[in-house]
Amino acid sequence: MRITNYGEGHKSKDITPPYPQVVQPIITQHMRANLTRSRRLGDIIMTFPLVNYLYKNGYEITYLSSPQYSEIFEYTCVPIQRHNIGTRTQKADINVKLDRGIYDTTISKVENFFKMAEINNASEQDKIPRIKVDEIPIDNNVIAMSLWAYDKNSTRSYDIGNMKDIFNNFGDYEFVALDKEARHCDITSNVNDMTGKTHSLRELIEQISRARLVISVDTGILHLASAMGKPSISIFGPTDPVFVAKHYPTVAIDAGYLNRKSNPLRKSLGVDIFNMYIDTQIDQFMVVPHETI
Repeated sequence: MRITNYGEGHKSKDITPPYPQVVQPIITQHMRANLTRSRRLGDIIMTFPLVNYLYKNGYEITYLSSPQYSEIFEYTCVPIQRHNIGTRTQKADINVKLDRGIYDTTISKVENFFKMAEINNASEQDKIPRIKVDEIPIDNNVIAMSLWAYDKNSTRSYDIGNMKDIFNNFGDYEFVALDKEARHCDITSNVNDMTGKTHSLRELIEQISRARLVISVDTGILHLASAMGKPSISIFGPTDPVFVAKHYPTVAIDAGYLNRKSNPLRKSLGVDIFNMYIDTQIDQFMVVPHETI
């Protein structure tokens, strides 16, 4: 098994929580930036490093997004004027459309957003997504999970049935399933089925906050938890963990590194790989290629 550690910029001194939850400007605000990212919770969260950087460097931020994502803007580390897509905004010094569909896959998606704004001097610390949340006591026996991406048929999704041996092997933990759609999760007694039962982003954040660890596929909950500073074990198949999660405190199990397009997460990853990390301190980004998938 090969483990890849991505250098000094991703060691614990750079990404270990607690994150600073309020970004202070180093230049008085006298410029304006209009940013547009219409959809996908995870992608919006990955634009927040750019938002924080611009604010720190003297820009007032106006952000256009689809209305269903308005709640996440209550948790930004800087003041933002958020409007729905299509709203007429004031003239700005910088206008950046972050919905652009062509990315440079040699760098992370966060770095792509900086590149779209023509900013090339951001530090590794600047690139860490952060949100501001209330402190909630952590229950060290709780592990939050999100195994569906969009829906159960997505190639990013991982069948909860494949987790049965993990649930049994870690019987002292309560595994809390937090996927958006309701489904039946009575595989073992230590699975708390909260799917479809968190009716607001605030309720979802509260559930994540009390967990000591998150297990997630490449979906919004991974980005949300990571921006809160929550360590995670993330499962990747058709998407590249370096592109998606390079700036997160996560152990990324890469089940698709041989052929992204033909590696939906259909097979079990087994118990051993989870045995290695569930009880360890995760404070940096690591990729673990899973060679037996």
